[in-house]
Amino acid sequence: MTTQALLSAFPTRPIEVRTPRRSAKPWLVMLVGIVLFGGFGFYLASAIAPDLLSDYRIQDHAVPIEGRIEDGRCRSKFGFLQDCEVTVVVTGNKSGNAVTHRMHYLFADPHLGDYDVVVMGDPSRPDLATTDLGLDNLRSRLLTMLGAVVAMVLLLFGCILVPIQAGRARRDVAAMSGAVLTPMVVRVDPTRQGWSVRTAPKARPRLWTMPRKAQPLWVDPSQNLAAAVTVPGGAVYPLDSELTALDLTEEERYRIQAAAAA
Repeated sequence: MTTQALLSAFPTRPIEVRTPRRSAKPWLVMLVGIVLFGGFGFYLASAIAPDLLSDYRIQDHAVPIEGRIEDGRCRSKFGFLQDCEVTVVVTGNKSGNAVTHRMHYLFADPHLGDYDVVVMGDPSRPDLATTDLGLDNLRSRLLTMLGAVVAMVLLLFGCILVPIQAGRARRDVAAMSGAVLTPMVVRVDPTRQGWSVRTAPKARPRLWTMPRKAQPLWVDPSQNLAAAVTVPGGAVYPLDSELTALDLTEEERYRIQAAAAA
């Protein structure tokens, strides 16, 4: 089918366009993003950052000190990220009392097996203790935390954009309603989030949230080409195979579907 055939089949009268149904899903996505951001942010601030700051303060003066590793374990995540919890008991302090320090490290290291760990500390700061594992990976711990913060911010930003984009899509469709629509052929790639629509091979895609069971009004399924409508200066709205978004007569609907299938 050619674009000209689709143009010929389309009515030249103003057509009402039904806006996509309101859905709570975009707001749920944003809520989940905020919860994940808050939870992981609390984890970094309470478990990772304090030990990172402590080790940074004593790194230049840390030496092996009297103490023992009471408990320690590392869990490898994704094959390269190490999440370690270490409990150190320092015995050689001025007070003569054993002091327990619990530390949490998160760093990148493609390591398999056990670590040999030595208790370290600054003799002038008996309140602070660490291990050579934490000090040797101090830069990696810092970069890992910065990377995690950046990833969290991007996640939050992306989740906040979901309801914003959904609202913009509704406004774009509402702006088309009652106008004379111009049909066009676009590339449509159905995804879990909706339909990714491109007006040209290298154009930036626009994501449209569509009903889960809806199918595009294919023009050439082998190349993922489907029919869409637009107005001068407006957005491009993909059409489903049943043309449910448009207020058409049965005759108009049949003519457009036949033109797309030809």
